[in-house]
Amino acid sequence: MELPKLGERCFVTSCSQLDFLPIKCAHCSQTFCKDHSFPLGHGCTGMLDKSISDDQAVATIESYACSYEACEERNVVELLCTYCKKNFCVSHRHHGCMDPRREAQRARRERFEAPKRQFNQAKEAVNKMLDEKIEKNRALSGTKKDTANKIQLMRIKQKATGRKNVPISSRTYFLAHWIPNEGAEPQSKAVFVNKEWALGRVVDEIGDQCKIITDKNPSSPKLRLFHMNGEILSEDMSIQLQKLLEDEITIDGASLIIDFHSETTVDSTNSGDK
Repeated sequence: MELPKLGERCFVTSCSQLDFLPIKCAHCSQTFCKDHSFPLGHGCTGMLDKSISDDQAVATIESYACSYEACEERNVVELLCTYCKKNFCVSHRHHGCMDPRREAQRARRERFEAPKRQFNQAKEAVNKMLDEKIEKNRALSGTKKDTANKIQLMRIKQKATGRKNVPISSRTYFLAHWIPNEGAEPQSKAVFVNKEWALGRVVDEIGDQCKIITDKNPSSPKLRLFHMNGEILSEDMSIQLQKLLEDEITIDGASLIIDFHSETTVDSTNSGDK
């Protein structure tokens, strides 16, 4: 009696093992033992190569180009602007696109701001003319000078800054002029001090108000107050400001120069304020 054929040999030549439970490859349709049944195990020629390169992998991923000019960035996530509906990368998400409502608000605000700017410009021009006229009258004598001094004092009081704990009855007002740095434009600031202070403290307070940086070295030039003609108020820093007012060395509302003291006289093109 002829025995039935049992099992099959592995198709791999180097193996040829008789396997009673052979496995048929789904790609090349050959039979293999369990050790060579996987496509990679027998170098299957029927299996398609489905591997792709990195460039191919990137190309298959959907990406979105940034709409910003000259930007080559691409994102895998679409980032649409709420207003212009264009896609932008993270770096250009703030691309200057304006909400129409915000643009309308900005236009309305501009309509209100324009007259205000024009008013401020006109006010600045008028103030400049008044300053020039006041300074001209203060160089005179008699009624015109007294009136000019009163007007200047009134205007300084409107914008002067100083220590809030100085009693109103003890406040003396000055318009301080200084040059922040060599070659810079002169600046001015309305300030008030206590007339009961010594002149040294008055100088320090005005220097602080004007944010003038001083050198702590004892041999360095010291801040002093000068009339607009360059004449120093006083060399005595212990003298009380009240005494200078009584002796008419200076007046309430005077324009003064604050500068570092040197042997030369402070330059000025303005007339004196005594």
